[in-house]
Amino acid sequence: MNPLVLLAMGWLGVPDSLARSVALTWSHTSHQIKTQFGVSTVTYNNTPQTPLFGPGQGSTTGPILWQLTFVFLEDSAIEAGMDLSELEEPLPQLMFTSVDEEVKLNSSGEAFVDDSNLASPSSMSSNPHEVSAADQRVHTASAVENLQVLALRWERALFSTGGAINFSKSFWFVFHWNWKGGIPYLENPPQSAQLRLTEGSNLNRPVNVPQKSVHDTYRTLGAHISPSGDNRESYKVLLAKAQDYQTKIASSKLPREAALLSYNIYLLSKLGYPLPALTFTEAQCHTLQSPTLLAFLPKIQLNRHIARSIVFGSIKYGGLGLKSLYSIQSIGQLTLFVGHTRAQDKTSSLLHISLSYLQLAVGSSVNVCLLYPSTYKHWIDSCWLVSFWDFLYRVQLTITTTKHWLPKLTCKDDKVLMDHFIALGYPASTLGVLNHCRLYLQIIMLSDIVSADGTCIIQDIFYGLQLIDRHSTLKWLQQQRPPNKDWEVWCSALRILQPRNKLEHPLGPWTTHESHQSWHWFKSSNSLTYSHCDSMDTWTSYKGYPKPRRATRLSALTVLGTESRTPIARPPVNLLPASANFTRCTNLTTITPGPAKPQPIRYQNYTPKVGKQYNKVLLISETDQGKTLNL
Repeated sequence: MNPLVLLAMGWLGVPDSLARSVALTWSHTSHQIKTQFGVSTVTYNNTPQTPLFGPGQGSTTGPILWQLTFVFLEDSAIEAGMDLSELEEPLPQLMFTSVDEEVKLNSSGEAFVDDSNLASPSSMSSNPHEVSAADQRVHTASAVENLQVLALRWERALFSTGGAINFSKSFWFVFHWNWKGGIPYLENPPQSAQLRLTEGSNLNRPVNVPQKSVHDTYRTLGAHISPSGDNRESYKVLLAKAQDYQTKIASSKLPREAALLSYNIYLLSKLGYPLPALTFTEAQCHTLQSPTLLAFLPKIQLNRHIARSIVFGSIKYGGLGLKSLYSIQSIGQLTLFVGHTRAQDKTSSLLHISLSYLQLAVGSSVNVCLLYPSTYKHWIDSCWLVSFWDFLYRVQLTITTTKHWLPKLTCKDDKVLMDHFIALGYPASTLGVLNHCRLYLQIIMLSDIVSADGTCIIQDIFYGLQLIDRHSTLKWLQQQRPPNKDWEVWCSALRILQPRNKLEHPLGPWTTHESHQSWHWFKSSNSLTYSHCDSMDTWTSYKGYPKPRRATRLSALTVLGTESRTPIARPPVNLLPASANFTRCTNLTTITPGPAKPQPIRYQNYTPKVGKQYNKVLLISETDQGKTLNL
């Protein structure tokens, strides 16, 4: 008996006497093999020379014993996350996080009985803008190195429990992105990498595991899938099965009832089984099913050109009641989504995380499942959720989940940028350009790019520059900086909202505290004290100079000197958020305070006070005037 199984039984609280009884029974049991040709006369059993580490296939005790063994495999190779050769340095796991970080999932792979998939990310830190070719090469090399360590530990754990990896059926691949003009393309890594693993007791001659392209298709659990999500090879496989059925049914002499049974029970089950995991369009499903109908309908004494509305129509209304492949795929997707969501399992978390990023990519404050998919899918990457979304809209179904993230308007007269651009009638290509610029700037609403007083768009936004007075707290998609021609389109679109230096319709007061942006600059509502909070939650206080008697163009600005810069432990109360803007012509930074924002900030004594302040602040160093402070 496998000692690890006995240890697991003791770990679960099984009495020692019962565990010993199971071990002795297993050690003295003789096994025979039963097939369609009968039962073998030769037996085999556990011996010191040929120990048996578990029951054979078909044993009723096999699943529970394998489950106990797998727990040890996962704990030792994955969950423990320790590499002894690296001085017990933890191995990184795949970390899936929703946009608002409400749903999180850590994973190092999947396993279905003996089909195991391992995965490892890069150990290098990254941000949404690190998408250059050099960054991608560094992350790819780190990910392959981590996968090497994880796979080696998995092989050792299997060998120690009496198992082994079948290298003839094993492969690996790596996701490597190449950005061109702000658009990512999935490609094979430019550098050659190898994954070499030990095999059993042979430690001196590691085996080279073959590498597959991310665009290759492989068969798993009866479905042909590709890491890139490409369904072309899957379509070819199913089309070959449909054409094979067409040939055989056309030349057969089956009676009407037998032909109907062959179509409903054999063909539709064969073609429909992998469809819920795929993303075929309705036209593709129709093309896939069409040759089978041309050969099948005459067998049931119907014209092969009969209207498909009759063929697929309900029996209640006089139709044949046959199922279309598109309905099988769509209902299967709905069953998977609802089933996993109600089960609250690992797949449910992945679905909620993917749905939040789809919502962020669309850029609307309306639930993405309620939107018209044809408006967005020209500039949204195709995926399983997009296919499911298209089906929901077709049949007018609404799905609402409690964990679904939705952005909210934060000010009176606020606008959702992408909804506004769509309403202006821009073509799909232009909408894609505008969405790339929006994702790079990490913004959703008009209030995200407007000064704190709500009167004008901050000038940095027109040039595609990150704001210095606030940052988004959401998890954003990777987005390379779009080319200059895209920013010209972006600037033209914003000029419709602000044709001159002020918004045509200034924003009103704040209406909610649920904003995804965190502010760095604040002004006290009852004094000329300004406070700055950096990314480390370190606060600094500034005081303004008295205004000059002579009125000049800059006299409306409050001047701050470096000698008034004072670190503070806790910020004052009654603060007003303020927006900062860096002017490159003068190397000066101006600050515009706005009305009180009902936003719970990261300290306890913050009590918003209603009121409006429209002063501007000019930061000038006392020793070197005209230079911006480095904050």
